[in-house]
Amino acid sequence: MILYKYYRRTDWANFILGKNTIRYANPFSYNDPFETSAADFEFSGKTRSLHDFNRRFSIENSSVVFCLTRNPLNNLMWAHYGGSHSGVVVGFDVNVLGLNDFERCVLPCDYGSVIYAKTKPRYNFEHSLNDDVIYCRVKKFNIAYMSALQRMYLYKSQEWFYEEEVRVVRHRLSFDENFVVGSDGNSVVERFPPRAISEIYFGLNFMDIDDPRGWGDAWEYEVGSALDSFPSADVFLVDKEPYGWGLKAKKLGANWQADLADYFFPCD
Repeated sequence: MILYKYYRRTDWANFILGKNTIRYANPFSYNDPFETSAADFEFSGKTRSLHDFNRRFSIENSSVVFCLTRNPLNNLMWAHYGGSHSGVVVGFDVNVLGLNDFERCVLPCDYGSVIYAKTKPRYNFEHSLNDDVIYCRVKKFNIAYMSALQRMYLYKSQEWFYEEEVRVVRHRLSFDENFVVGSDGNSVVERFPPRAISEIYFGLNFMDIDDPRGWGDAWEYEVGSALDSFPSADVFLVDKEPYGWGLKAKKLGANWQADLADYFFPCD
């Protein structure tokens, strides 16, 4: 299965191209102030209990999340996370990346589809008072904790439904020697094999028309660099649908230099 990650151009260069790394982030670093709060519930007449504080503290210090989406041609996602269409979308083979490894993932991607709800849950849930849940002692997937994991990591307000998000949750102690702590001190950066990338989409504003390298040479360099790093990946150029509001993608073939020339400099 292929799932997608939107990158700004600088992040594509700093994390993916030539470095083969993905970044798991603390959920509290995301742009939704309600992250993990669907697990809060009234307890003994109090709207905010000690259990909520302990759980949030444990999540902040133990859990990291990798977020993906199902659609590489989502206009709003390109605008919000793809650098206003100037970035890159990467299609990851989730199994090669290890995102369905039950021994390493607290919540594998096959179980990580985000739940978008108009009304926020407010009552207790199965295992809500379990110390292993509250203190994030769970280090691998256990279906018995699914209700708790959903409330902790997967519930979001329906306004976010356009993201079509899928999440992978891991405990910090699940990483081996192939990881480093991010510069922010809260994220974890892990290396991956080049074959984990199946598709690469260049945004419609990726290339500056005034690039000093020249339009054609610049595109040849960028596409060539991507294919040198990820030779098994299919490369696409994103453009606007001519008679609608959507996006389309042009796949480059084996003779990709000629495809580039035909795409940007058609003879007719």
